[in-house]
Amino acid sequence: MRNLGPQEPPQFSADYKAGAGRLDLTLGLPQPKSARDEVGDGTVDIPLVGGISRGGIISFGKQERSYYTEEISHGLGPGQVLVTVGLESADGDMISDLLNVNESVFYGASDVFQGSEFDAGLPRVSIGTIVYPRKGTFRIGLKLLSAAEAPSLRMRWWAVRNSREADHAEAEAGLTSSEQEAAAGTDRK
Repeated sequence: MRNLGPQEPPQFSADYKAGAGRLDLTLGLPQPKSARDEVGDGTVDIPLVGGISRGGIISFGKQERSYYTEEISHGLGPGQVLVTVGLESADGDMISDLLNVNESVFYGASDVFQGSEFDAGLPRVSIGTIVYPRKGTFRIGLKLLSAAEAPSLRMRWWAVRNSREADHAEAEAGLTSSEQEAAAGTDRK
């Protein structure tokens, strides 16, 4: 048996060796795609404008103001993906960095932790994403719901593609534009 790449079709061959009276069979099967091929991740810092001093504390970013990233390539190519974004918190303290403590990522409504022992002191935010399937990119939007005490906020993102969607995108990419038009039932004139 031979292992083939994930994109290769299965193969079967038979070779009869008359002198030896032997039939050699070879089966080639495609290996499954690794889950890693379907996931992209990264971080992006969103700079906040401002620097207003209130009672000795410098506040960055205006409450109720929205900020947007440039387009970010998720690395999975064209097609539909699910993008999940979280607000990352990390102490700038060198000892915390060495011990790898006080680092967390808040997904969803992080304000549910405010006032608890799990509160990281992050500003309240609303996070959204826009995915551009044809380009293989996305954009993160962040709306500050309270003042921030840092000059930027770090966002951690994960892009995930369903393996069926990946197969569909690859199949579409293999078609010529006229074949795609024919498959879609359209014709450019």
